Amino acid sequence: MLVVVYCLSAFTFDRTKFAINMEVYPSGWFEQTASVNADPVQVAVIYKSLKSLRIMSVLECLSRVGVNVMFSFRLHDIVQLSRRPRRLRSSVYPKRHRLGALGLVLYALLVVIFVEESMRTSAQACQPHPECVVNAHRWTILQSSSLTQCPCLMLIDGDIAPKTFDEWIMPKNVTDKVANFLALQEFPLLTNLHNLERLVIVGLPSIDSLPDLAPVQSLKSFVVSDRGTWCCNGFLGDCDLSSDKCMVHPVWGTPAATCLPSNRTEKIATPATLELVQKFAPTVCGPVLRPGELEGPPTPDIMAPCNGTLYRQCPTPDNTESMCYNARFMAIACTTNPFPIEMRRRQIAQGVGDKCDPEAEAWLGCT
Repeated sequence: MLVVVYCLSAFTFDRTKFAINMEVYPSGWFEQTASVNADPVQVAVIYKSLKSLRIMSVLECLSRVGVNVMFSFRLHDIVQLSRRPRRLRSSVYPKRHRLGALGLVLYALLVVIFVEESMRTSAQACQPHPECVVNAHRWTILQSSSLTQCPCLMLIDGDIAPKTFDEWIMPKNVTDKVANFLALQEFPLLTNLHNLERLVIVGLPSIDSLPDLAPVQSLKSFVVSDRGTWCCNGFLGDCDLSSDKCMVHPVWGTPAATCLPSNRTEKIATPATLELVQKFAPTVCGPVLRPGELEGPPTPDIMAPCNGTLYRQCPTPDNTESMCYNARFMAIACTTNPFPIEMRRRQIAQGVGDKCDPEAEAWLGCT
């Protein structure tokens, strides 16, 4: 109960700002993800706190149930004793066990010391790493000038709005702290996700098929942002390489797809998968994103007019309405995408989001 109360009181989320994103942006876009709009530090801390309430193994389940049962029996005995007090009979043997009491006091004292030292030493070991927002509490034997003793559980280190092109192409090197992840080449199975209601696939052009969707028949929303090659490479039936989804991507330059072999024994759509794809066809096999709809990688030419200032109006050769924006946490660059412009106008009108600058955002309605 204390953990839940802490999470409810400590977590802040601008629901009005998020509602604007849900109304303005198309389904499945980056800005419609709730975790993107929330404070990453708060999300990390609360996620770890709530995870501690989960029962992850049979042994943990038995331990918790056993402790609760023992506590219930002891509480029942106390209540019964208070209702029917009994006279204590005198005994020839003494009832006081001084040695046992002393052992119990020493044990409690050792536990307090162990917990205090674990918290103190682990916090001291993580002082050189302010980006470590959640760390384990372990008794650490600190070594002088050591940078590898921090028992870090969650690390957040990122600049969501680089102001210069150099900051964008040469970010701070954190490879010594975080290992690189391999690109996902195969979609994970959904076997145990029977209660899944929303599935969003974003930025996975290397995947050419879908797993069996039978376990997730309760889906209420299935969205694929951008290209889904399984819609045209023969996974769902006929192969049509002339489809935009199988051609070279107009924004990212992703190579064209190829047809799956007709005599294949795997990567075959199951009836349940075909049924769900047909049900959500408008959002699963929709159009490919085009230039102007999705911002490409920033370049010095489109970053220079912004000079590191968000939401400033920037000029374009064809006089198209454009704004300086850090799309998908990339560098601040000039974009003609109408969605962030409309989003910022609504934020200013409703008084939510970042405080507006009358000098830079007067054209958006800031006064």
